Amino acid sequence: MGLVLTRSVGGGIPGLAITVINGQPMLTLEDTTRGNKKLSVGEQVLSYSEANLTNLDWIEIGNASDADTGYIADFDGTVVYGTGHCENTGANMKDIHLFINAVDNGSIGTLMGGANATFNNNVLNLDFSQGDNVRLRAVGASGAIGDTVVKLTCKWRG
Repeated sequence: MGLVLTRSVGGGIPGLAITVINGQPMLTLEDTTRGNKKLSVGEQVLSYSEANLTNLDWIEIGNASDADTGYIADFDGTVVYGTGHCENTGANMKDIHLFINAVDNGSIGTLMGGANATFNNNVLNLDFSQGDNVRLRAVGASGAIGDTVVKLTCKWRG
């Protein structure tokens, strides 16, 4: 849990504070849509992409191809948004699952429906801790999908 400094921030905006998260002071705001969590005002975007995804394929970061490759969390945080785009699902379907370390936290969105399939999930509320490995995996046995990009938006949690 972060330490909240008591000085006034933001001209008295309710819920706005400077919170120390993993030793670093950050501007935070109470997120009423996520149970009043103290989340950073700033965001970090994590981008994943893959040319071809079949069932249980990990989605790569850049040119990395090892299944253990993931983003290591800088601070305690929460995944708050996720978007995805697939240029061509070929009438196949894939759920995109979020893994924190080796734990499947379930689907963050589904890609299906032919060309230019998308999802936009702005109600995510999945916590992780500093040092955790954040990865994505395609789940769905019905063939391959091609040219997929997924973006996660994270905020730091106090």
